[in-house]
Amino acid sequence: MALAKVLKETKDVSEVKLTIIDLREAALKDALRFAKEEIHSAEVHKLDAIKAHTVGRFDIVLMYGAILVHFDSWNLMRLFSSATQALEEKGVIIVEEMDRTHILFTRGYSSILVENSDPRNLSISVHTDYNLITGSYTRSFIRLRTWDAVSLPLNFRSILTITSTLWLFVKILI
Repeated sequence: MALAKVLKETKDVSEVKLTIIDLREAALKDALRFAKEEIHSAEVHKLDAIKAHTVGRFDIVLMYGAILVHFDSWNLMRLFSSATQALEEKGVIIVEEMDRTHILFTRGYSSILVENSDPRNLSISVHTDYNLITGSYTRSFIRLRTWDAVSLPLNFRSILTITSTLWLFVKILI
């Protein structure tokens, strides 16, 4: 929404229309609420990002929220392909991400990590599995107060791996 707000304030952009894609219903509801608060035109699609190209063509494709961790190497190619197919001819892809490989080597990963240090919501995560075929590490996230747990497959890449792979699909401007 911040990018839409900045674009709307420029003299070169007369209108900003947001198209939001997510598999999570709650995230889509929040996005519509934020768009309404910021007075942006928005439509939402409950859809896997790999199918973004089926929604339309766009000037900007924004991958926000460090989402790439949720895509194994096979599906990352599908995601980038879909994103570039959804671009207008002179469109731009913006990826918000972090260097997870660097984090692995400097902070560790196999140990227990504190995910939320708030005593009311204290939660940890621990490594529980590795899938050799997809390269996915499974982490179990545990809320200590209730012992609620969820396990997620996560995929770690360096910024270089992400940009060099995306380069196969589009011209990179760094």
